[in-house]
Amino acid sequence: MHGCLRALLNQGKAWELVRANPAQGVRLPRKKARKPPVVLAKQDIRRSVIEGLREPTKSIVTLMIVGSLRVGEIAALRWERIHLDRIEIVERFYEGEFDDTKTDAGRRSVPLDSHGILRGVLDAAWQRSKHRNPGDLVFTKAKGGPVNRRNLLRRQLKPSIKKLGLPASTDFRSFRTMHSSLMSSIGVRPEVTQDNMGHANVDVTQNVYNRTWWEERVGSCEHGCRYGVARVLGATCAGNANVSPFGSPRIPGDFWKLLIRNGRGERI
Repeated sequence: MHGCLRALLNQGKAWELVRANPAQGVRLPRKKARKPPVVLAKQDIRRSVIEGLREPTKSIVTLMIVGSLRVGEIAALRWERIHLDRIEIVERFYEGEFDDTKTDAGRRSVPLDSHGILRGVLDAAWQRSKHRNPGDLVFTKAKGGPVNRRNLLRRQLKPSIKKLGLPASTDFRSFRTMHSSLMSSIGVRPEVTQDNMGHANVDVTQNVYNRTWWEERVGSCEHGCRYGVARVLGATCAGNANVSPFGSPRIPGDFWKLLIRNGRGERI
């Protein structure tokens, strides 16, 4: 907005319509820092879904982790858009209104998994629902209206997350981050994940949603040592016990038995 205004006033100044450009030299407020995404440990993802959540939040989170849907897309999902092999996403429920998808790329088909996880969630929702006409919503309030994501977040998701001792900043968007990260960890092409998630470009998928797990990073170090660094240096990871692969003295084993607890080293 500021850039457009500055360019407009610059042109006005060139045409001698204004004497000076008041938009130049303006100090803009600092950009609000983006909340860091949350990626639960894989076992905690299962705990949060299987043990912690009540319906309909349990089903909504499953659709997000497995199917990559946005919470607003799930709130606007109708029975007539569920097919034998896919879910058609054509609208969302956002800020109290039904609206077009977030981006043009958000209008998409999401495939149903061959293991039957998504089909099982939708079948269970059908059994619970009293509103089964083709145009009815899959997840509804008692009278058939769309569920309120903020109420679900406050009343079901946040209390469950707290009870399980998981990060307090976990929200619905976190489970889309987990979907993207899980797909990356098993080698799915970024472009495929982008299409399933409905992102306008792959940069969003790669740089905003993809995150790694600690065990992946440990594994990459081990793999790199075994098949990369050690071969280059002519050493093995399990070589001389007193010399590291880099030729420097290996740190005594007792050192690794020191843990930092409460800001001080304590021998265990």
